[in-house]
Amino acid sequence: MKKTLALLLLFTSVTTYGQSTYIGKITDEKNVPLPYANVVSLSLPDSAFVVGTTTDLQGNFKLEQVTEGQLIRISSIGYVTVYKNTSELNEPNIQMSPDVQALQEVVVEGTHPVVFMKGNALVTDVQNSLLSKAGSASDVLARIPRVSKSKDKFVVFGKGTPLIYINGRLVRDNTELEQLNSTDIKHVELLTTPGAQYDASVKSVIRIKTVKRQGDGFSFDVRSSYYQSENTDLIEQANVNYRHAGLDLFGSFDYRLNRTEQISSVEQETNTSSLWQQHNTMQMNGQTQKMSGTFGFNYQINDNHSFGARYQMLGYPSSYVNTDILSKVEKNNDFYDQWSSNGIENRDYSLGHQLNLYYTGTAGKLGIDVNADYYKSDYDATNNTSEQSQEQDDRQIAAFNQVKNKMCAGKVVFTYPIWKGQLSFGGEYTYSNRDNNYLSRNESYVPSSCSNISENYIGGFTSYDVQLPFGMLSAGIRYEHVDFEYSEDQQKIDAQSKNFDNVFPTLSFATQFGQVQAQLSYAATIQRPSYADLSNNVFYINRFTLQQGNPYLLPSITHDISLNAMWKYFQFMLSYQQKKDEIFTWSTQTEANPELSTISYINFDRMPTLNAFIGASPTIGFWSPMYGVGVSKQWVNVHTDLADLELKKPALNVMLNNTFTLPKNFLINLDFTFQGKGNYQNIYMMKNMYILNLAISKSFFNDAFNVELRGNDLFHQQKDASRVYMNRLTAYQANCYDSREFAITVRYRFNTAQSKYKGSGAGERTKARF
Repeated sequence: MKKTLALLLLFTSVTTYGQSTYIGKITDEKNVPLPYANVVSLSLPDSAFVVGTTTDLQGNFKLEQVTEGQLIRISSIGYVTVYKNTSELNEPNIQMSPDVQALQEVVVEGTHPVVFMKGNALVTDVQNSLLSKAGSASDVLARIPRVSKSKDKFVVFGKGTPLIYINGRLVRDNTELEQLNSTDIKHVELLTTPGAQYDASVKSVIRIKTVKRQGDGFSFDVRSSYYQSENTDLIEQANVNYRHAGLDLFGSFDYRLNRTEQISSVEQETNTSSLWQQHNTMQMNGQTQKMSGTFGFNYQINDNHSFGARYQMLGYPSSYVNTDILSKVEKNNDFYDQWSSNGIENRDYSLGHQLNLYYTGTAGKLGIDVNADYYKSDYDATNNTSEQSQEQDDRQIAAFNQVKNKMCAGKVVFTYPIWKGQLSFGGEYTYSNRDNNYLSRNESYVPSSCSNISENYIGGFTSYDVQLPFGMLSAGIRYEHVDFEYSEDQQKIDAQSKNFDNVFPTLSFATQFGQVQAQLSYAATIQRPSYADLSNNVFYINRFTLQQGNPYLLPSITHDISLNAMWKYFQFMLSYQQKKDEIFTWSTQTEANPELSTISYINFDRMPTLNAFIGASPTIGFWSPMYGVGVSKQWVNVHTDLADLELKKPALNVMLNNTFTLPKNFLINLDFTFQGKGNYQNIYMMKNMYILNLAISKSFFNDAFNVELRGNDLFHQQKDASRVYMNRLTAYQANCYDSREFAITVRYRFNTAQSKYKGSGAGERTKARF
């Protein structure tokens, strides 16, 4: 059914020295504000651009330096562009017709687009779309263009794992996304060139803005989920909030029981003085119980000043992984040995603690944002492996690993308006420390070690965003200094202790040509190795394979040039990346024992990569599809002692998400994901993977109560296979997961009010490296 949309444009005029400033607000016929509409002034008779602006999230705008005799152009994707002379702006109502296109027998109605660009961000409107019925914030992000979800982790195509913020507050645990209902989300912004104000390791950022909830009093929401596959998983959550005047008191509790199963076939070929071939069948199962409690307060003194504190306690009542492996080994194609191996790892966690303090405010035109963070986590891991050999000696391997992590961080950011833009500047300091004591009870097989990593990080940045007549320009530069100290047995190792000084520039320009929005950007980013990758602990896999970190690893630097564009409901991205010192998995052998391989990590010199993505997000009646196709191609030449390999086969990714809204508050989600064969680093992904998910939900009592039935991986095709090429060693692994599951989720909300907490956190990327 075609809808007629009316656009109400209210103008007030202030005349100064022959020029006028027009202030207005743009809404549709339902009085819903239209954000990001373009309002520009053109000179006559040549229609040259004079000045322009866009409406804010409330539909308001301010157009300055307008003179009589000019032409005003008002445009918004999904509407027919309207032109008015300045003399006609006294009309209180300006009618705009929807831009309607007929697709065969289906009518695609011109409405405010679900996805659009705003400056350097790709914005998805949740409040005014079917995404508001998706369930939780986690369900919403899984349907954002270029964003994919695997279990509780999110990946932005071509840009890696994003930082996620809710109303400016950093999400430290993705389980927080399950606690936020989709009906409370206003919009989501995806930044693929975040800018110099973020840590240089940040390649993408997701910012969630919630709907403002009015009124004081008590509110809560609860969620319970039951998952049934080969195992049973549980999620139980409760959030409470009390608001009075400027004070917010909030708390939450989260319990998760997660059981996993995996069956794998592993083929390993090592070519040294002899040809060794391993044929392994592996079965693995594990369980993790996780409990977290959060409480805090936020006090808003007035519109210009607020402060608060947030404390989270994290515990793991149980965590173990059990692995059974049956191995057959051949030497030069003749039988050598066969053994069965059972390994179990138990982790005993101490309570983890996270504390954030923040203040945000203004002093005149100067904006101030201050954050301080403290983090502490400890665990003890016990590893026991029993290996029963047919031809050789039996082995009992036992090791005890004690890990202690601690971090303190502080960050301050200032903003100040200059000319037609905004200047941002600030700095961050992080101290982190990791003690890793590894005690082996079989020194002849794996050695003991005692290591310490301490790191002092100092970062400073400045950036400037300005709206020019022809588009928005953003430029920034960030400096980072890292003092990295590595010790073994309380003795500093100079060869592995280093200082790093890096400068990371960013540059972005966004503009619009008619209905085409485009952004061209450049950014330099860094990936620092995790502390586990830097560990010198040696883990026993079997009598021919060990695993170890590499304390000599260097950070990886990426230079990225990206083009993002939108036309109507189509999105496009093209990104070329030049990666230096990329971290690869690698193997080494010794002359004394060439049949024994140690799997570790190395820095690979250069890895050029090209990523391309095209997506579409129209609204067709009761159907809201969100489709995307991405291709990633690398150019990697790997040199080994045996051969030179060219690894450059592109990999295809397809995302087909469909949302259907039905009468009586029923909602259906049908999502399909395809991951194709291709190369990544020194790995060849050998199997196409298909995943089909179906969810049906119904809301009751004006959306206060919601029930969802879900089936994940209905055809049980979330299976992968890969081959990794290393020095003198090639390994093939095929995995089958316990991924087909059926779930029921029940949510109830009462007087829902989102906390006004604004702490953005500090040192988050360092914490992730623990």
